[in-house]
Amino acid sequence: MPSSRRKFFKILGISAVTSPFLSLPAVRTSRAYALDEFESNLRQHNPGDERFWKLVRDQFPLTKDRAFFNTGGLGASPYQVINAVKKRMDELEEVSEVGRSTQVWNGVKAAVARFIDCEPGEVTLTGCCTECMNIAANSIALQPGDEVLTTTHEHVGGALPWLGLQKRRGIVVKTFEPGHTAGETLDRMKRAVTEKTRVISVSHVTCTTGAILPAKEISDYARQQNIWSVIDGAQAVGNILVSVSDIGCDIYATSGHKWMLGPKRTGILFVKKDRIDEMLPVTIGAYSDEYWDFNEGVILHPTAQRFEYGTYNVPLMVGLQSAVEFLERIGMASIYTYTQQLAAMYISEIKNLPNVELLSPAREPDVSSMITIRLKNMENTALQSFLASEYNLRTRIVPEAGLDGLRVSLHVYNNREEVHRLINGVRKASTKL
Repeated sequence: MPSSRRKFFKILGISAVTSPFLSLPAVRTSRAYALDEFESNLRQHNPGDERFWKLVRDQFPLTKDRAFFNTGGLGASPYQVINAVKKRMDELEEVSEVGRSTQVWNGVKAAVARFIDCEPGEVTLTGCCTECMNIAANSIALQPGDEVLTTTHEHVGGALPWLGLQKRRGIVVKTFEPGHTAGETLDRMKRAVTEKTRVISVSHVTCTTGAILPAKEISDYARQQNIWSVIDGAQAVGNILVSVSDIGCDIYATSGHKWMLGPKRTGILFVKKDRIDEMLPVTIGAYSDEYWDFNEGVILHPTAQRFEYGTYNVPLMVGLQSAVEFLERIGMASIYTYTQQLAAMYISEIKNLPNVELLSPAREPDVSSMITIRLKNMENTALQSFLASEYNLRTRIVPEAGLDGLRVSLHVYNNREEVHRLINGVRKASTKL
C-alpha cells in the first residue's frame, strides 16, 4: 500500500488493514433508466406480463440472491430515488443552491398531495410516521379525562404518542380488538365509544396481520359523533389504493420509507383544511408562521405548513417526490393487483399446511399484501432463522398484540419464484419436529 494511503488512514485513526472502506463489497450495477425511459420501457409490456415486473425489479439495487420480504419494516429505494437524493445534495453544496427553495418544496408537496388525493396546503412533510402521530396527538386540544380510542394492534409509533399524553396530561387511552371483518371491527369500535371519547385513532392497515381496517366508515362515524379521526397509514400508502379525501378522516399519517419506497427518514402528515385552525402545534419555528414579532406575537401559517419548522433535509424530500413519480409510472392499481396476486398465491398454499395458523384475513377486501402466520411446532424466531439460513429470505417477527407470528410483505420487487421459495420454506418448517 502506498505510504500516502497509510498516512491517510493513520490520520483517521483506523487501521489500513481493517478499514471498513477496504472491506466494502463491490458495488452492484443494474440498468437504471431515467423515469421517462423507464415508463417507455414499461409500456412495451402489460402488468400481467412477468417481463413488466422484471423491469421494475431491475430498478432496485437489492441483491438478487436474497428475497426481501420486509417492506412493512423498511422499503427499498429504486435507483431513481437514490440518484435524485444524490443530485440534490450536490446542488445544495453549491453556493448558488443553498437553502430551502420554495419552488422545490411546493413541487414535493404537490406530488405528495396528488398521490394521496388532497390539497397541497393539507400536507406537512415530516421525518417519519411516528413524528406525524406525535404532531397529531400533541396538537389536538385534549383535557384530563378525555378518552382516546385505539386498537390493540397499533404499532409502537402510533400507540406511544397517546400513552405519552396519558402519562403527561391525564387523558385516558382505551382499546378494542379489531374483528376478522370490517363489519365486526366497526361494531366493536362503536361499542367501545363513550360520551368521553374525543379521538378515534386506528391503523388503516395493521402492522400485525396486514388487515385492512374500514378507515372510511370509521371516519364517517367519528364525524357524526363529533370525534376526531386519526388514521395511521404507515402500512397503507404505496401498498393499497389510498385517497384521504374519500376516506374523509381529519388526520392521516404515513411513512415515505416503507411502501412508498422513498428515502429513509421521510413522512407525510395530512390534516383536513377545516381542522387545521383547531390544532395548536407544540413545536414551531421558521416556516411555521405567517408573521411574527416580539410585540404582536406569532400568527401561525394558515395551512398545514404550521407543523413544519426549522431546517429540513431537502434532498430526502426531493427523493420522496421521485418515489411518488416512480410509483405513478408503474400505476398504483397495477401494483395493488400484482401484490394481491402474490398474497393470494402464498395464502392459498400455506393456509392448509399442518401446524400453520394463518393470522391474517384470508381474502380481499380485508387483507393487504402483508401476511402473518404462526407455526404450532416452531417458535417464530426459529422459523425466521430457518427461512433465512435455508432459503435466504428476509422476514419480520411480530411480537405485537401477543401474536408471536412471522410476517412477510410483498411488494413490486418480489416475484412468483420468491413466493414459491417462501411457500416451500414454510412447508418444510411446518413438518419439522
